[in-house]
Amino acid sequence: MTLVFILASGNTHRDYTFETMPKDYAALVLIGGYGWQTPEDDKILPIVKDAIKKETIIGAICNASSWMAQKG
Repeated sequence: MTLVFILASGNTHRDYTFETMPKDYAALVLIGGYGWQTPEDDKILPIVKDAIKKETIIGAICNASSWMAQKG
């Protein structure tokens, strides 16, 4: 299993794109930043919902935790 980091803002090196992200991962970490108020979050919400359904560990840092609270 892989640890997957999702970044809504974009000045960081990413290991995966939304299209190449593995289906089987041990945890999902949502990194903080101001990108959580952009159209990109439409791509992230299904990933988070799937992780919740699979009972995968999810970590949300800073603005990512606010985003999760807003999305329910």
